[in-house]
Amino acid sequence: MKKSLLLFAAAALGFTAFAQSGKTYAITSQGANNYFWGNIKEIDLATGKVTATLFETDKTPYQVYDAATKNPLYTDNKGLATNFSDKPFAYGVAASALDSKHNRLYYSPMHTAQIRYVDLNNAAPSFYYLNLPMIPNASGYLPEENHITRMVLIGKVGYAITNDGNHLFQFTTSKNATVTDLGGLLDDAKNGGISIHNKCTSWGGDVVAGTNGMLYLISANRNVFTVDVASKVTTYLGAITGVPAAYTTNGAVVNDAGKVVLTSANAAAGFYALDINTLVATPITETATNVSISDLANGNLISNSKPTPEATQYNNLLVANDKVNIYPNPIATNTFKVNFDEMQKGNYVVTVTDLMGRQVYNKRIVVQNESQVESIQMDKKPSSGLYLVRVADASNKAIYVGKLIVQ
Repeated sequence: MKKSLLLFAAAALGFTAFAQSGKTYAITSQGANNYFWGNIKEIDLATGKVTATLFETDKTPYQVYDAATKNPLYTDNKGLATNFSDKPFAYGVAASALDSKHNRLYYSPMHTAQIRYVDLNNAAPSFYYLNLPMIPNASGYLPEENHITRMVLIGKVGYAITNDGNHLFQFTTSKNATVTDLGGLLDDAKNGGISIHNKCTSWGGDVVAGTNGMLYLISANRNVFTVDVASKVTTYLGAITGVPAAYTTNGAVVNDAGKVVLTSANAAAGFYALDINTLVATPITETATNVSISDLANGNLISNSKPTPEATQYNNLLVANDKVNIYPNPIATNTFKVNFDEMQKGNYVVTVTDLMGRQVYNKRIVVQNESQVESIQMDKKPSSGLYLVRVADASNKAIYVGKLIVQ
């Protein structure tokens, strides 16, 4: 599906140029004392008020499609599917991410091995389902540890993380959607016993992205971690202070000023602004909406995070282009793919070099289709490390340069 810039680390170097998006969407319950999260509402982050309702379970008509084939699966004007898990929000949703470019909201229902998205351009919502065969689902009802409860989207690349941290999924939003299981998150040796896999400290919550190329995972129990997508190393930053003891941090999103806004699934709890550097939260509103909010999503990034030294060093080498994606990334073999999405037809050259500029691979490609995927198979697997993938047009002008990590 939709999250290159498929390599988060490469895309991150251009993140400071991304414009912030004003719309924020919330996954909510149907009322203050209801905890089935099956509605989509637009939220004003400054006041905590609902400004629009886009979808209500069992009320709003919808159409369901297979995300891979775009073939219709069924239409249900009453909002009641034959199988409960086939309903758009199934058993409830705790993870979502906004694709600002296509105006789509990506999400994953609990107990369901799928990433789904809803096209927000249509008056009657259209839902698209993409299976995740890499998650064991023999019973058709996923155990709690395999629920995807954290999700974020940057450009055309998304990341989704299971409760237990044993699956970090990378997905794309281009026409030839892909989902890659990057494997389990790893605890930094400096974490002092606070493991990303611990149910009490680290499950649930939400994840946002910073302009420094890191993910910031905020667990439901108010603990904050950074996630390095390339290495999968997760570093514990500390616990959030300034919120009530019973405040669970279920939703996190970045406002237009680049600050993190927190919401709780406790319907009576207010909105808080979090300083990601000090982890001190201050109240924005005294009370939240009259519904329970399980998750938030918009297209913004934390703008007060500084680029890493690596990002600063190689920033002038990279060329961002949201019509070119490389995946999977990182790779453990000699093969990856280049996706040309809505590119002008013509001749292109794909070159792989090391950071010293030495050529590792070169291939001439003719783009003939609106959405075309080319397989790149290098003669042998390069040594582990960082490489640059350059795509040039017929005049040898670089139209895309991104990082490729070889494990």
